[in-house]
Amino acid sequence: GKFALIMFAALAQLERETILERQAEGIAIAKAQGKYKGRKPKELPDFLEIYEDWKKKKISAAGASRALNISRSTFYRKVKEYEDNLIIDL
Repeated sequence: GKFALIMFAALAQLERETILERQAEGIAIAKAQGKYKGRKPKELPDFLEIYEDWKKKKISAAGASRALNISRSTFYRKVKEYEDNLIIDL
């Protein structure tokens, strides 16, 4: 009984790995054809104004994220992207 259970577990693991490989191949093909682009980034038209207020300590990160209607982690990620682009552009 124990041997059969081990064999079934090994077969299940092998099948799972095969499924993941086929999925990765399918995604690569779809990306090559331009069909798999991922989620579009959220537009934040007021980001610069709120970013400046946050940098000047007029509002907190939580307040900034509420004003932009995004999570704090998304706000920090957008700040990092913005600041990284400023460094590259200089």
